[in-house]
Amino acid sequence: MPRLTGAPEAMPERAERAQRAISTMTRVKVLRYLAHRPEATRQDILDATDLSYATLRDALEDLGSLGYVAKGKGSRSATYSVDRAKVTEDLALLVAFVLG
Repeated sequence: MPRLTGAPEAMPERAERAQRAISTMTRVKVLRYLAHRPEATRQDILDATDLSYATLRDALEDLGSLGYVAKGKGSRSATYSVDRAKVTEDLALLVAFVLG
């Protein structure tokens, strides 16, 4: 197999962010759920997945800190939405980096 030569190219920050977002199935489940059900509550997500409360809380925090999930105010409890455009753009940057 041929070897890569030269200095390794640094992964763009947004590609790194996308890689982190999809590095666990938990975060992937949450992203997929919110992509199809915007304005979902934490309970909606818990009811539809096999995630524990603590696991979901951590995933929502991680995805929020990455800028992919926003917390809103519902009438009774917080709602969550995914920024589809940002996720799509960053995943495209990750694919472009991987495929060179």
